Amino acid sequence: LTTEYMFNDWFSMKIDQVAFRDCAGKFAGMSMFNLRYTQDFGKGGNGSVGMGPFFYYRKSWIPIEGYVDDGYFKESKNQDWQTKFVWYGGELEYNYPINDRVDLSTNILPGIPVVVAVASGVRTRIE
Repeated sequence: LTTEYMFNDWFSMKIDQVAFRDCAGKFAGMSMFNLRYTQDFGKGGNGSVGMGPFFYYRKSWIPIEGYVDDGYFKESKNQDWQTKFVWYGGELEYNYPINDRVDLSTNILPGIPVVVAVASGVRTRIE
């Protein structure tokens, strides 16, 4: 779920809330705030680069056999959740237009070195 406010044709502010299953099959999510630069590609759509903090959370991997905690994630007191707040998050997005109001969208949220989220979906403009 995303909302974006465009200040002009190339600069915007975006807030994201994402829920998914991670590579261990556990529930996970991410909340993110971005300041973004957008480049128009004409009939080829547009692409954006964003920077801003994000908060990543997931059901704990502690119960997974063979999992070794390297200290990257913060554990909840009951060890049910693992979290990470990152000030330097980034986002890459490409939007391919279907019509004047609807785009196919692909996003990459690189929380390097550990977390990389890739999402695809449909983007609709509300004017």
